[in-house]
Amino acid sequence: MINSSQIEGLDKNEIAFKTKGLLYNKKGIYYLKYKEDLEGLKGVETTLKIKEDELTLIRQGQVRMIQEFVLDKQSDFDYHTPYGTLNFQVEVKELNIDVDSFQGMIDLSYQLYNGEEIISENQLNITYKED
Repeated sequence: MINSSQIEGLDKNEIAFKTKGLLYNKKGIYYLKYKEDLEGLKGVETTLKIKEDELTLIRQGQVRMIQEFVLDKQSDFDYHTPYGTLNFQVEVKELNIDVDSFQGMIDLSYQLYNGEEIISENQLNITYKED
């Protein structure tokens, strides 16, 4: 189950969806892969690289990006679209990871910046369990 909320100024957007994916462990790092089904992201493959205190979100397809989330750290990333590339920064405010081979949970809170300007405040909650 994936829940996401984004606050831009006075507007709040919330998204929740269920999807099937593949979870595997490679050299002590968990990877969770699934296909996006949201408007604008249909067919995009998303991979979450999950470490004990770090999360990397990788999207490949019509849009491409690699976002790294580390608590109290600001990092840059490029968002590649068919219309061009945009550069953003994320600053992680909260990151809680509790994962294993059968079930897990990720809670992430971060701010998205374009230069010095805050674009949005974001919350991402992911839970998974083996069928």
